Amino acid sequence: MKKLSALMYAFIAATLFLASCGGDDETDPVAPSITVTTAAPTSIAVSTEFSFVVDVRQGDEKLQYITIREDGTELVASRVKVNGTAVTATDKYEVKDNAILTITILSNSKAGKSLYAVAAVDKKDRTAGIEFNVETVSTTSNAVPKLYANTATIADAANYGSFYSSTKNSTYITGGAVAVLDDLDFALTELSGKYSIVRPQDQTMSASANADKIKAGTATTVFVASDLDVSTVTVAELKAASATATSVQIESGKTYFFYNSKTGVRALVSITSIDTTDKKIAFSIKYIK
Repeated sequence: MKKLSALMYAFIAATLFLASCGGDDETDPVAPSITVTTAAPTSIAVSTEFSFVVDVRQGDEKLQYITIREDGTELVASRVKVNGTAVTATDKYEVKDNAILTITILSNSKAGKSLYAVAAVDKKDRTAGIEFNVETVSTTSNAVPKLYANTATIADAANYGSFYSSTKNSTYITGGAVAVLDDLDFALTELSGKYSIVRPQDQTMSASANADKIKAGTATTVFVASDLDVSTVTVAELKAASATATSVQIESGKTYFFYNSKTGVRALVSITSIDTTDKKIAFSIKYIK
């Protein structure tokens, strides 16, 4: 009996030893993987779709779904497509097998940098993920305003047009200027052979009832000579420009910035030509309001 008991204890010990040794051969479970094969753009216009491609692979367990988040918050389904198909459920998109996925996202509606995170999740809730930043840029900041051209004739303002309204993109003689007095931005004037861009109320005019009304105007336009290019000036540049003078002497081929706080107009005026014989001034203008 003692001999049998000894053999039994030896058998149990050997079994336990083999079991413990067998555990050393076990491997860690393999999680899913996700890699980027085509990267997203680093910057894009606000409210614009962008795409990137990922390769999703399962590990030991079948894949379950991927999640797509922006700045830590799940993206609404209306802003996401996978392989060209709109996602029907917020945040989660079902993936059962290894797959190459083209993910399309509608970018943020506000300018700034956003962090996007995409994670692959398997049946055991093991995950693998990627993250990247995309900066959204306002389209208006770099937009180029429309270029307008016009001509004003300087002489007796009762007979010739030298007042300008960017709101109307028109030049006016004195009588016409009175009718749009609140929309006037500037006047072009000549004194002793020198030409200037001035506030409408500072135009040199023959005495008349209309002239008196214009001189009583309250345009708040200020001017400054500028190095900006009228053909390429952007909205952002016009917003950043400033001026303080109520009049500036002008020359052909030169450019001038003005701001009328009353109408909200910011503009760049390029003097194309000055005909000193007929006192005609041709100019191009770009403005924002």
